[in-house]
Amino acid sequence: MGLGFLVGKPISEWLRDKTKELYLLDKGDDFSVLKNADLVITGVGQAGIIKPEMLKDGAGVVDFGYSIDTAGKIHGDFDTQLPVTNYQLLRFYTKTPGGTGPILVAKLFENFYSLCLHQKS
Repeated sequence: MGLGFLVGKPISEWLRDKTKELYLLDKGDDFSVLKNADLVITGVGQAGIIKPEMLKDGAGVVDFGYSIDTAGKIHGDFDTQLPVTNYQLLRFYTKTPGGTGPILVAKLFENFYSLCLHQKS
């Protein structure tokens, strides 16, 4: 979900030939297809746009999206403000903040290190 140039577009291009089915969704699209998805990767940037009841049991959610409310608190695209029982049937989800950010930073440093090694050669 989310077709932006930072998350949605690069991830969808990477997944294009690696999945049986790939649904590309953006704000305003029909999200009912999420009931069929085993994995939802989101980078919409709209707090709580994905509700647990929109997903099938056993699905996984990787939440890259974030927005900041008027109090300065960061929220992800996946709605975790509901009681835990509403989303405990998911296989996993990444928290926002603190889920994908540290992994992203680590991979950036890994890529930077690799580039530095190749540049010395």
